[in-house]
Amino acid sequence: YPPGPYGATQGMVAENMKFVPANQAAIDLAGNTEVFDLTALYLNSPAHQGNITAVLLVETAGWCYWCGEESSYLNALYNELKDQGLLIVGVVSQDQSYNPATTEYASGYANGYAWEFPAVSGSLNTGFRGAGGMPINVALKVTDMNFHDQFNGALPETNMRSYLTNLVNIANAQ
Repeated sequence: YPPGPYGATQGMVAENMKFVPANQAAIDLAGNTEVFDLTALYLNSPAHQGNITAVLLVETAGWCYWCGEESSYLNALYNELKDQGLLIVGVVSQDQSYNPATTEYASGYANGYAWEFPAVSGSLNTGFRGAGGMPINVALKVTDMNFHDQFNGALPETNMRSYLTNLVNIANAQ
């Protein structure tokens, strides 16, 4: 994994966060059923003969209406942009009762929205949570695991498409 300095400021390396894989896409990328971490993303970058150049980590919760709105269109955007190097990782942090999400809950959440991209249970590190509510969206450039930016709240689908297209273009220009 790249050396620091680590942090949640543009251009800094994102610290290596760890989650639990909740669907087959996460298991396939992680190579196991126990731990999904950012190293799995880094090792699938062009520097390591992979094709992932940008990732959007989306922390979502079962109780969050706006998370559900965003979750409903993420798979379509993923399918539009994955061939250009985008990966989305759905981080399911809480169930409908505000309890920490189990792997089973996260798997059901991902299945409910027909996510084909990795879904994991866990939470983003505190420094990546930003100010505001859910969902929490964190963008990284995978070739060097540099933090690109973070925002809280759901965007309309057209705005998210523009945001992700721009992210992929920036990551691919490196």
